[in-house]
Amino acid sequence: MDVLQVVAQQLQQLRKEYLFTEIFGSFIFGFIISIFSIVIIFLILRSSFKKKFSFFIKQKIFNLAISDLADIKLINYFPEGKNFIDIMKKVFDFSGYIEEDVFLFRINGVDVLASEVELRNQSEKRSYTVFRGMVFKIPKSNFKLESNLGDTSNYFEEQDFVYIFKSSNQDLFEFELLKKIEETDLEKFVEDVKSNLSFVKNFIK
Repeated sequence: MDVLQVVAQQLQQLRKEYLFTEIFGSFIFGFIISIFSIVIIFLILRSSFKKKFSFFIKQKIFNLAISDLADIKLINYFPEGKNFIDIMKKVFDFSGYIEEDVFLFRINGVDVLASEVELRNQSEKRSYTVFRGMVFKIPKSNFKLESNLGDTSNYFEEQDFVYIFKSSNQDLFEFELLKKIEETDLEKFVEDVKSNLSFVKNFIK
């Protein structure tokens, strides 16, 4: 057999092996990247849908939480906001701000704005929570200082309003998208709302 023909056959075999290796390797790599991308997209969408679902449920049932409180009326509800960021900057040092579940209540004829707020800060090695809990805005003319404004709470006064900070170690008012809603979930939601309303009522005159 001609030497060139032998070399051509060997090169043809190498071409086939190279082609198979490259295509198979590219397929595996592409498959891994696709799976990874799908997982990332799923996690992002799940987080987004979870929040939207939780907000949707709360918009449907928040009146249930105050239905037997004759002196309290819910004026409005917003899933998210930036109502307290300027005030929080005067009190806390933070780099990350999240405000969710914005309620406007009328309590004994006094309009009270309330939101769940989380403040975070970033150090060189870790991210940590600066504040997490409820923030209430009360007209200063209707504010009275109560003795139960203890270690887990604080307040800040401005010219026209007083801001009360009530810390919490858990997310409030949340509903899970991938979990069946049980009666206990509704009970917890109602209890969270009533507990915070009972707390802030103590400071209204």
